[in-house]
Amino acid sequence: MLCTGESLLLLSIDARRGTLRAPLWLGCSLVGAELAESHALGLIYFDGEFLRPRSGMATRHGRHPGANAIASILARSRGPTRPIDLVVERYRHTTEIVADRLMAEGILDRRRIRSLGIPSYRYDIIDIEYMTSAIERLHHAADGPRGPAGTVETAEQAREDAVFGGLAYLALLARPYFPGADNKLAREYLRSLSEAHWICQAVSSGIAALRLV
Repeated sequence: MLCTGESLLLLSIDARRGTLRAPLWLGCSLVGAELAESHALGLIYFDGEFLRPRSGMATRHGRHPGANAIASILARSRGPTRPIDLVVERYRHTTEIVADRLMAEGILDRRRIRSLGIPSYRYDIIDIEYMTSAIERLHHAADGPRGPAGTVETAEQAREDAVFGGLAYLALLARPYFPGADNKLAREYLRSLSEAHWICQAVSSGIAALRLV
């Protein structure tokens, strides 16, 4: 199963053009996914409004490079760090890091191209099963309390769905995957998720700050 950031990147690829739908928004959401993973693994914790690393935890989760990166940055930081600071610091590089991971796993291909004379990348999804899984995960998150009768989630699963749905909304994925009037409720629910969690709030604040630069 893909981690949250990997799923978000696949969902952000415009299959016809091979480009990313909204690179800045995606980059910030990917940092949000790293924050969520770091926090869930217990690598970082809140100290007031600031984040701090847990002592001795940064190297214990080798299968989670994004989470380790966040913990390592906090461990090296000379002063207090807010979640928004990490979003603004890492948004440019995180997309490439996640794409490299998907390429190493044989899920994604990326090659350099020139568009209107500007160097950029074209992305092509090689393993469609992973893309299908990412789409199903997004639809599941958008179902929320309107999900199939009898579906029971643990509190942890519900939190993961909420963060994933909120980050997907902030990456501008609601309209491409839930177009038209029939999907208005799904879009509104994803928007509510993007406003409900500290990780999504940090990403939203980071996007707003970067758009003013």
